[in-house]
Amino acid sequence: SMSSLTLDTVFAKFSDVDPKRTSTISITSFNQLSSDLSFSAENLEQGIQFADGFVTFAEFVKCAGVQVPELPTSLNLVAECYRKADTSLDGAVKLSQFVKNLNHVIDLRIHVDDSVVTFEQAVEKVAGPKRDLKLNVFKVGIRRFGRDGNGNLSNAEFKQLFRYLEIPLDGPVELQTLWMQDVLALAITDPEHPIFTAKLNMNEVYKAFDWCDVDHNNVLDSKELAKALRLAGQNPSQADIRKLKAEFDQNNDGVFDFHEFTNVVIRAHVSPEAMRKRALEAFGVFDTDNSGFISLTELRRVLTTYGEDMSEAEVDALFAELDTNQDGQLNIAEFVELLLR
Repeated sequence: SMSSLTLDTVFAKFSDVDPKRTSTISITSFNQLSSDLSFSAENLEQGIQFADGFVTFAEFVKCAGVQVPELPTSLNLVAECYRKADTSLDGAVKLSQFVKNLNHVIDLRIHVDDSVVTFEQAVEKVAGPKRDLKLNVFKVGIRRFGRDGNGNLSNAEFKQLFRYLEIPLDGPVELQTLWMQDVLALAITDPEHPIFTAKLNMNEVYKAFDWCDVDHNNVLDSKELAKALRLAGQNPSQADIRKLKAEFDQNNDGVFDFHEFTNVVIRAHVSPEAMRKRALEAFGVFDTDNSGFISLTELRRVLTTYGEDMSEAEVDALFAELDTNQDGQLNIAEFVELLLR
């Protein structure tokens, strides 16, 4: 239900108990705040599954019943960028400084003045369709959510990062994205890892994309893609480009966004054997009884626990589609081969 609380009120209250400005608070702090602000039971039942001992700002806003417009990136990141700009801690920030911070996270490409805005006004100014996250977001996320400090994230930690970034994890794409992000994380934090056939410099990859995106529309057409790949140290033929389009243009729009481009570059730098081994390890997490297979029960647990809830019928349909020999189990090795094709 609609709330009488404003976004500014909720933001100020949350900020009081988030001194490190991480856009996350403990369950204890959440319980205290929700009681202080008299959250309605209906709003609290919005289906937010608190896990891992923290609540994000975006989840908190949802529980407060406050409506937020569509944003180009996660509300948690928007809040962090605003608070970074609030150097005097008085809740009044220069719009230009806030947008400058946000441009480190996404490519916003909007012109703003130096007017002073509250958080709610700042949110309204940058509202708009989703944009690709820049790689430094993953760098920061890996630092923040990686418990062991070695630059690698476990699957559980990746899920926390994706929850924070408000990237839904659902369906088989969840598995593919999780695993691709795992390799991407390695590329950023450990470019000399034995999984890569050559040292991979993700900053160079980003520069190549940016340099070749001549019309600044955040996507590469075939000509721009070929040029960017050459800058990233590859030499693709026209046939290669057609093949890459068939394999990596995930939304079939005929162009490559940064995520799709990164997947192409990483695939070229990773030895197929190492890739297979890493993917098998990643999917092994869902194989709870170590049988080498994922059963319908295991798949259902994965797909109904993370991200958007899938109905029983949807999980059944997906399973039937993937279970090509109809033996009621998914062979993880076959599943990985399918992904690597």
